Amino acid sequence: MKAAHVIVWVSLLCTYLVVSLTYLAPALSPLALEPANSLYSTDSYLQNLTGTAHASNLILRALAPLPRDKTIVLVLPDRGPRSGYIAMNLNYLSWPHAVRCLSAAQGDVADQLSAISPASIAAVIFWDTPAFLSNASATQIGPRQLIVPLRLTSIPRT
Repeated sequence: MKAAHVIVWVSLLCTYLVVSLTYLAPALSPLALEPANSLYSTDSYLQNLTGTAHASNLILRALAPLPRDKTIVLVLPDRGPRSGYIAMNLNYLSWPHAVRCLSAAQGDVADQLSAISPASIAAVIFWDTPAFLSNASATQIGPRQLIVPLRLTSIPRT
């Protein structure tokens, strides 16, 4: 009786371990075992949006030398939920800069940008790169995402 009791409990323990490991194994992938990273969540979000790994560091490095008292202008393709999600992530990473969002769906981007005083802008982040910036010297954070530090020059019109 005692041996049967031990066999039942050992088999229950083994079953528990096998079932538990099938759920835990995917979480134990090499990606999950990376060193702690304070930007893990924003990197994950931006990788899903841009396809670029560690995009948070690219953004932080591009914005670090910019004057903190000037605004970052974010040009988004529309005012939809996805654009709002992008804006929240970039607003978080852009701190302490103020962020102003423009929408390409609300008219010509060049007209919207020219309505803002260039002296108040540190950089413009284009989330869906316009044609006139195809050869711009900028920090690329994704296939169609650019950070363009503003130098006081005129904004080209299409």
